[in-house]
Amino acid sequence: MEHPTPDDQKVLKHLTQILFFPSWSKLIGSEYYLGSYLNQPVIEILKDNVVFLPDQILTGEEEDSEEAFVVLTGVGLYYTQFRVTPKMINTDFRELTCLLISLDDYEKAQDISTSIINSENLRMTELMISIPFALILARQTTQMFMRGVIARNVVHPYKDCFDELVRMCNNPNTLSSENGYKLLSGGGKFTNHLLTEKILDRYSQVTAGLKAVETSANIILDSLQLTESRIRLAIFEKIRLIKRDFVDVGYPRLMDWTP
Repeated sequence: MEHPTPDDQKVLKHLTQILFFPSWSKLIGSEYYLGSYLNQPVIEILKDNVVFLPDQILTGEEEDSEEAFVVLTGVGLYYTQFRVTPKMINTDFRELTCLLISLDDYEKAQDISTSIINSENLRMTELMISIPFALILARQTTQMFMRGVIARNVVHPYKDCFDELVRMCNNPNTLSSENGYKLLSGGGKFTNHLLTEKILDRYSQVTAGLKAVETSANIILDSLQLTESRIRLAIFEKIRLIKRDFVDVGYPRLMDWTP
């Protein structure tokens, strides 16, 4: 693999990888839950993708059940396409700063026995795809097989999700510290909830595949000290940098890399 340019190396300080979950409900074992949208029952979910640009990963334990969990901080999107009537497809999404997954489900997502491909450059299982940006930043003459696998399995079938992510990252008002953490939780005791620190107008409305939106993020965040002012400031500054890097370099390179 050819070495990245100095500009590429600067990007890699903030934007290290893409985590992509083709179906959030399948990952956390709630694929039969459809939910509702604008007080109408959802009759079919066509897509429930999660794409996440991680910064750090932390582990903890739920206080009552002592169930182990993993929390990832960074920039993310829950993206869903669904039907509330047979003839119309609806699209909705929620921006994310954190993912909370039971440790059992996180390990299941990485289980190499379900791997479609597993190499030092790329891990792709049925439930999670981990793509390092060092691979994307390689010259187009290298890693041709990897490019083909990612294009066929991730970028082309889910391009609408990545397009929405870059639009979100282009907006300076998204994922701001003023609106607080936005945490998608799932698996085990954590079911499939969207947890916030306060009510956020339209964002607080439930959507397809999610059981509830609750202002109870602090229960988890406090246990990990993520609400401490110094740590919060550092996390949201890193989120700002990841957003910028994805817009300036990450998304254009991803699109060029998988034409």
